[in-house]
Amino acid sequence: MYIFTERSFDDEAMGALASDLNHLSIGFCLVFIYLAFTVSKFSCIEQKGFLAIAGLLSIGMAIVFTYGIGFATGIMFGPIHQITPFMLLGIGVDDMFVMMEAVRQLSPEERALCVEERIGLALKHARVSITVTSITDIVAFAIGGSTVIPSLSTFCVYAAIDVLALYILQATFFVACVTLDEQRNDARRNACCICVKHDVKYKPGKYIDFSIQHEFMRRYWGPFVTKIPVKAGIIIIAVGLSSLIIWSFLQIKKDFDPSMYLPSDSYSQKFVNADRKYFPDDGAFVKLYCGTPDLFSQLLYFLTTDNGRVYWPFLRFDKLQNQRKFWRHL
Repeated sequence: MYIFTERSFDDEAMGALASDLNHLSIGFCLVFIYLAFTVSKFSCIEQKGFLAIAGLLSIGMAIVFTYGIGFATGIMFGPIHQITPFMLLGIGVDDMFVMMEAVRQLSPEERALCVEERIGLALKHARVSITVTSITDIVAFAIGGSTVIPSLSTFCVYAAIDVLALYILQATFFVACVTLDEQRNDARRNACCICVKHDVKYKPGKYIDFSIQHEFMRRYWGPFVTKIPVKAGIIIIAVGLSSLIIWSFLQIKKDFDPSMYLPSDSYSQKFVNADRKYFPDDGAFVKLYCGTPDLFSQLLYFLTTDNGRVYWPFLRFDKLQNQRKFWRHL
């Protein structure tokens, strides 16, 4: 037996949202591990775990801010809007990495300056690129918000607010956290337990500046991609992919299927698949109301009171309310 009710689509969409929250949590954890190992050094002082948490917190605050503004102003939220947190996670991590790497790449002479000047030098290089990309994203999404398709328009509005909120939070909250981390570093306090202060005799190991990513690029990837056969192969692959993209673009067909928003293992999706299999051409939806009370004998009572919402929560009384005048004249 396959079932589908009027509220099934909304219920399944909310269930998919809860499932996406689990995936988003896993994504935050993976990004934290990546940042902690990428921008940190092998030293008790120069670990950046808490700074990575602060950056992820700024992304979370941007998501909450956007949802709060959207829900407060009544902007429609649908299944397609569930991908905005994942999009914001990618943009936010990129901005965090640029900022933290700019501080890390300061020269010994620049690191001898005070914290304020060091942060200013890092911002001079990092925030320019972050500002350009953020403004580009905001303008692109703002233009997309003018489309006549409601779901796409509201998605672009949410995305534009997301990017703007993230830019403001990373330019204020995250920069403040980077400044505090640099002050902790100058005070030689432990990165994991700031109440522990290392004396001047503490010296990190010889691998303090070792980076797996940098070493891989320098020793293996750089020499590999500069070989002539590899260069020729890259050009051939690029031309082939470009041709495939152009061909695929010409094959695009306009189509809209609301069932694509349903999870593949949901009961609603199984109903849709069965309906298309057994009734590919003609198929009528049958509405069946079950319950102890007699709906038609007590319909006027339920239309004039709120008790119907208590006894029959599965009914859509907003549609019945529109028929109140009709039933009163019977």
